Amino acid sequence: MATKARCREDDDPEFNIETSIQHLLEIEKNDFLVRLAKGEPLLSVRLLKRLKELSKPSEQVPSKVSDRTIGNILSEADRLKKRRKEAARRKREAARLKKLAKLEANASTLWEEVYRHISEKKPQAYDVAITILQDLYMLAKHQDKQGEYEQHVRKILQEYSRLPSLKSKIIHAKLIRNL
Repeated sequence: MATKARCREDDDPEFNIETSIQHLLEIEKNDFLVRLAKGEPLLSVRLLKRLKELSKPSEQVPSKVSDRTIGNILSEADRLKKRRKEAARRKREAARLKKLAKLEANASTLWEEVYRHISEKKPQAYDVAITILQDLYMLAKHQDKQGEYEQHVRKILQEYSRLPSLKSKIIHAKLIRNL
């Protein structure tokens, strides 16, 4: 067996069994010894293959002195941070526009829902109506139709003037100016 190892050593002048064995992890050494004691066939071939792997120089990029300074690294980090923030902003804006398009398509139905919830005359239903009104306000602002929106809300306040809880929730949600 030693002769085979020597022959393989002669094939590759950079291969040195002794040096390669020193690079084996302790757990690998123990594993090979246990397998040897159990008489595993072709173990010498597997061991030599592993030792040759360890003897090859690692394929690392040669280290060189970097031209980068702390300032360069910090400005690159800042640039990446700004790029991530901008991507997140664009994603939020796309989601907002998608929501606005959906609101626009369902605007008349949403106003009907507001009236339906208010007519239940229950605080929880008012809360749902307020949430819908907030969405409709966002849509009106986007369409630059806040005046029309406020007319709707004022109409609601007139129709349901005997519901102080509703009026309080509308005021608290700041759904109408100058009230």
